[in-house]
Amino acid sequence: MIAQKKGKVENMKRTIAAAFILLMALSFATPLAFATDQVDWWRDNRDNGPKNPTLCNDPQVPFCLPTSAQILGAGGDPSLLPYIEFKWELPDDCWRTSCTQVTPVPGSPMGSGLRYENVFIVAGDIYGTRTVDMVFTELYDPNGNFIGQTHLRRLCNHDPIDNEIINCAIMDAYCSDHLTMDDVNEIYYEINKEVADLWMGEFTMCACWPAGYWTLVGYAVDEIGGTSAPYVNTFQYYSLKAMAIDFSQVDFGPIRPGDTKIVPGDESWTTPEKPSVRNCANDNFWISVKFDNMIGDAHQKIISCFDAEFRGETLRLKGGECEYFSAPLEPCTTLQIDFSIHAPEGLPTDNYHGMVHIGFAGIVPTNAD
Repeated sequence: MIAQKKGKVENMKRTIAAAFILLMALSFATPLAFATDQVDWWRDNRDNGPKNPTLCNDPQVPFCLPTSAQILGAGGDPSLLPYIEFKWELPDDCWRTSCTQVTPVPGSPMGSGLRYENVFIVAGDIYGTRTVDMVFTELYDPNGNFIGQTHLRRLCNHDPIDNEIINCAIMDAYCSDHLTMDDVNEIYYEINKEVADLWMGEFTMCACWPAGYWTLVGYAVDEIGGTSAPYVNTFQYYSLKAMAIDFSQVDFGPIRPGDTKIVPGDESWTTPEKPSVRNCANDNFWISVKFDNMIGDAHQKIISCFDAEFRGETLRLKGGECEYFSAPLEPCTTLQIDFSIHAPEGLPTDNYHGMVHIGFAGIVPTNAD
């Protein structure tokens, strides 16, 4: 009887030990089994992911992917060179057109006017944006003549001032239809990811330069001299007619009845008593002259015969008549203009006053006899 009880106790001990061993085994095996199932599930359900379970030796790591790299020089492979993705000019004087419109700034009588224009370029490099060492542009006139080169500076989006310039330049380009909203989003993405940088430069347009479509070519250069493909676009430089004179009155001074008095001009802008006219912009124009009758203060008598001379041509004018000279005044040119008065016989002594009107036209005028 005692032996049977001992046997039951030993069996219970064996059962308890076996259960404990099984429990311990499950406590370790179950997480591994669950993890293995989870790995297999991820591996089997990823789109375009690796299906080979041998890629990961650790069953608790769901993704094991191969890596690769190529160490290359720039050589002649265009894909390894820096690139320019976007380029635009601001300010744009007409936002309703596809290319930038630029209006000349009339020159002062002592020199040519200058229009300052900004150019913006988004440039990058497959090796990283910091390998772009230089960005520059070349300017060509409508006849294809090289005018000059501008070097741009990199704008840093971590600098508060530069960041404001970046935002304004991009938004202005969007508002003037140089960029789409997709372009804007792409530029911000590339700047924030340091895939590309926005570069800014300034070039000047002289008021004397011809109107037409000008070409601005952009280049990016990396630190080992690799140069991007040229980025070419055009902008329209408007035609502008602007005239200046260096005199505020035409004073014929004392004159005797029956005489002719001349006020001669010159080409110096420092002698207002000698009339000069100047074309301050980039298009020809034709000058017109009209005299009003000069009337005496006391006796109300009139002087109605005048002359104007320009480039060897003389206009014979009566009071109230307006005529044009046949020769134009070319861009950024200063020339003299002469005026004369014919006092009629028998004119009483008096002070005579009138007006002279000097105008210009942009097309070849037809004078009426």
